[in-house]
Amino acid sequence: GESTIISLSGFAGDTSIQALPFQWQFIGSGPGLGTVSNAYNKPILANATAVIGAAGSRVYYEYILCYRKTSTPGDSPLSINFYNPNFAVGGGNTQTISLSSVFYLPDSDSYDIGLCVFGSGPEYLNMPGKVNGWVQVLQ
Repeated sequence: GESTIISLSGFAGDTSIQALPFQWQFIGSGPGLGTVSNAYNKPILANATAVIGAAGSRVYYEYILCYRKTSTPGDSPLSINFYNPNFAVGGGNTQTISLSSVFYLPDSDSYDIGLCVFGSGPEYLNMPGKVNGWVQVLQ
């Protein structure tokens, strides 16, 4: 059936990452994250695009949309929304990545939603870039 948008949150900001190898993390912070509340049992549609990269040798990384509770960002682990993350290889330059996802949040708390990256090798993702996107709560 048809869906109605009941809230919309846009986000844009610097990627501000020094992505650690073998660890999932948001590639944006502050204005680089969307926030939704009271969306339990409602479909969430999210989209994000970013420019990321690494200086030096080749870097392997995965990227995905993810979320965490806004109220306890330091204690709340990132939750991953896809079974198979997208995989990309970068090095010595930048690359634009983009994806969309539909998912459900586990309760009616407030959540930060954004693009996450996982470094799959010993090098850092360290080139500055931008991230932007949007999050919709549907009815």
